[in-house]
Amino acid sequence: MTFIGHAFARAGSRLLTEVQAALGAAARLPAHPKSAEPEGPLALWRWIEDNGDVVFPAIGFVIFVLVVVAVRRSAVNQESELKALRGKKDAIVRLMRARLSLTADQTATELGVNRYQAATMLDELVKEGALVQGRLPGGVINYRLKGL
Repeated sequence: MTFIGHAFARAGSRLLTEVQAALGAAARLPAHPKSAEPEGPLALWRWIEDNGDVVFPAIGFVIFVLVVVAVRRSAVNQESELKALRGKKDAIVRLMRARLSLTADQTATELGVNRYQAATMLDELVKEGALVQGRLPGGVINYRLKGL
């Protein structure tokens, strides 16, 4: 080795021993020095770190429970919406029996809904096979019960 190589090697070994000494001193320090009174979020974070074996599984369990509750509530809401829609469709069929033929505008005024919603429900009843679709001379679509 040359003179410069030996100088770098000696400087590197001195630097290495100083780093090891510093790391040894740092290893003897507590994980987080306790102050007289920890404040706010820092105190909470320290508590979470100290009790992490319990806190993190508890957080996961809470998230799991919230997801399950949200899915069940969504299913219940969807079921009630379908029940209300089925009730409106049954009301349309009762109207058809009373009048024999209806348009979407007549259905909307009788049920108190938007005419687009009434037209959608009438189309669904046609797809289900309960109603038959026909056209009036002005291009207006009317609906009647199947078989009449």
